[in-house]
Amino acid sequence: MSVVNIPVWLKLSVYLHVEKYDRDGGHDDPRIRIEFRDVPEPLMHEAMFAQMPCVACGRPINPLRRREGDINRLYYACCCPVTVRVKCSRGAAAAAEYDTFKERWAVILKDPKQLTLF
Repeated sequence: MSVVNIPVWLKLSVYLHVEKYDRDGGHDDPRIRIEFRDVPEPLMHEAMFAQMPCVACGRPINPLRRREGDINRLYYACCCPVTVRVKCSRGAAAAAEYDTFKERWAVILKDPKQLTLF
């Protein structure tokens, strides 16, 4: 299961923004942030209540979440929150979902070369 399989995806995909995330520097294969920016409030609420199974354990999760302090931005997390189950977010299933996302959606991004750099 992936965020692209939930019903709100079609409405939300136009707000997609993917960027490298390498805060601590020096990584050969940095992580990515999958975010949705400038999302209108009604769509934000709909997206935050969408559910899918965690890619690692299958537990129902809300994969579209707000970071603390962000009022018009959501991020995609394909697994249980770290506060619920650390193992899910650090495992191979989560890494595979993010890699699949990069491969599948690089073409539709504003800067498709962005994802091929790493």
